[in-house]
Amino acid sequence: MVFEMTIYWETCSLCFRHDPVKQCGLVSDVMVCIHCCISCIKREVCPRKAWVLETGERVVKKSLKEEVEKFLEEIEFLSSKSGGKSSGKI
Repeated sequence: MVFEMTIYWETCSLCFRHDPVKQCGLVSDVMVCIHCCISCIKREVCPRKAWVLETGERVVKKSLKEEVEKFLEEIEFLSSKSGGKSSGKI
């Protein structure tokens, strides 16, 4: 039985894990792992995020859009069912 092990010589400046790291977008001399970057409290104002999860954000946006569309369809259905007595404002 053969076990493979990957050893990273780089360490995160915040949690000290031996994981792949990238340079922080807020503090240039800090190297961060994906865990610390994603959980950072200043992530919303970060000009250049070190780690970006593009697929996850797209999935969330897509599912939210689908839920909004279903909600609007339900409102239109209920409005037409009640005889269209709504004011037209949502």
